[in-house]
Amino acid sequence: MKAASPGELISGVHPETALLRRARDEVNTALRTARRVAPKIKGNVALILLDSPCQLHPLVAQAWRGRLKNYVVIAANAGYRPGWVHFSARSATGVNLVEFLRNNVPATADENFGSGHEQAARRALRPRAWNEFVATLGFGPEMGIAE
Repeated sequence: MKAASPGELISGVHPETALLRRARDEVNTALRTARRVAPKIKGNVALILLDSPCQLHPLVAQAWRGRLKNYVVIAANAGYRPGWVHFSARSATGVNLVEFLRNNVPATADENFGSGHEQAARRALRPRAWNEFVATLGFGPEMGIAE
């Protein structure tokens, strides 16, 4: 808010710039690690389970979307907000992701579960609902989260 321009912001004149740089470095490090997590595949779904305080699940889902063109790619992050599993779904298959979510809604999910964009959806579920969701998709307990 203090900076009059982007150049001033990154110049280092303000002490807050160091905080921004540390945050950027933290996210970059976490993203490098997350991009190495191999997806687990069941049917037409590729699932990548992450545990990071950084909001990187949308970036990971998008990165794998291009490599796994025949799958619905779901990147889930159990470490972003305690007590929740945040996930992003992407697909290059043309599958309508809103319909995909509505067709696989866990019983304990709220009414917003099947909303979003047809090609880029994201949601957050409590661990119990997440475990129901991945079980409906055909995954075993290894892709679940402790309740």
